[in-house]
Amino acid sequence: APGSANPQRVREHADSIRQRVAVADRWRAERRTAVAAAEADLLATAQSLADGSADNPVHTPESARPN
Repeated sequence: APGSANPQRVREHADSIRQRVAVADRWRAERRTAVAAAEADLLATAQSLADGSADNPVHTPESARPN
């Protein structure tokens, strides 16, 4: 019935929800930081490979190579 909720229980529930949201926000921020670091590492590796490709070209099976 309207008005029958226990105010203390409602406050406890709201506090619990706020705490869960805060934990989720921290987790999300940590994941975003980890993803950004992984992306930076991947891009650096790709750039390093691209920079070295002129000195050491990758030979594909279709490449003509002397026997």
